[in-house]
Amino acid sequence: MHRIDTPTAQKDKFGAGKNGFTRGNPQTGTPSTDLDDDYFDALQEEIVGVIEAAAIQLDKSDRGQLLKSLKKHFQASDATLTALAGLATSENKIPYFIGADRAALADFSKVGRDIAGAGTVNDVLQYLGLGDAAKRNVGTTSGTVAAGDATMGGTYTIVTSSRVMGVTYTNSATRPMLVIYSCDATSFGTAVAAVNGVNVARVIGVESSATHNGPSMTFIVPAGATYSITKTAGSLSNMIWAEMV
Repeated sequence: MHRIDTPTAQKDKFGAGKNGFTRGNPQTGTPSTDLDDDYFDALQEEIVGVIEAAAIQLDKSDRGQLLKSLKKHFQASDATLTALAGLATSENKIPYFIGADRAALADFSKVGRDIAGAGTVNDVLQYLGLGDAAKRNVGTTSGTVAAGDATMGGTYTIVTSSRVMGVTYTNSATRPMLVIYSCDATSFGTAVAAVNGVNVARVIGVESSATHNGPSMTFIVPAGATYSITKTAGSLSNMIWAEMV
């Protein structure tokens, strides 16, 4: 594009080096501005370039093509754009919507940008320094990660008065149960603990002619499993029977 530069152009009409047009003045002998092909070619190609850049085919009969192309080139103003334009943006911020056509800014740190830019889930896990356990489900079966609400976070309950040797009890909780049993044993007192019918622990009192000892045993009962403690020999007294769920 260029300003009119024919010999009859009005020099510096709009400022230094900014020529314009004149209709001329016969009384002063000033001619009107002559037009040439260079000017009209430049004007034509500037306008046509805008239209064709919008992928619009030139149509001699359509006098609204320039406006159509501008509408394609520029997003029309609306309430959503107005909300975004009204934000006072700054470093490490990202816009988000808090309602219909209402926007605000949230912090967007380098960590957030790095995670958002990660190509795969594995890239995110590696960035966070997480191992294979992060890819597994929580559970108690093979290939899973133990649940965080396991017995170790439970509360001890002394159940001595409500438990009877040789009787089977069920862990009705949804997580494993820890059972602790201790007693004084004489005459080589012995007791066996069984979980789902399988012997898993035993206490036996070993005594001299003058003393006796207080053995103990600890075992875990899975959720839904049964257990029992049965005396198999000797004498047991001063029992402490506790459960943690």
